[in-house]
Amino acid sequence: MKSYSSLHTGLGSDSDSDLEKRIELVMSVHRQFGYVNRKKLIEIYGLSQLQAGSWMRDFIRVYAKNLKWNLEQAHYSMRT
Repeated sequence: MKSYSSLHTGLGSDSDSDLEKRIELVMSVHRQFGYVNRKKLIEIYGLSQLQAGSWMRDFIRVYAKNLKWNLEQAHYSMRT
């Protein structure tokens, strides 16, 4: 799969625009697969585990009330 390392190298700061970009990239994975987790972000964007964890934390902070954790599959999905 295509590596997005050039994308995430510029998204290391916590500026509002970078945060919005990271959250949109995570949401894009969720829309494509119906769920999201660190492993999927690593697979799709070529992130390190630490970067993927940081992106997930940002995503969870914004969408916490709308997310549910699937313990068996180890991923987040939007509540229906």
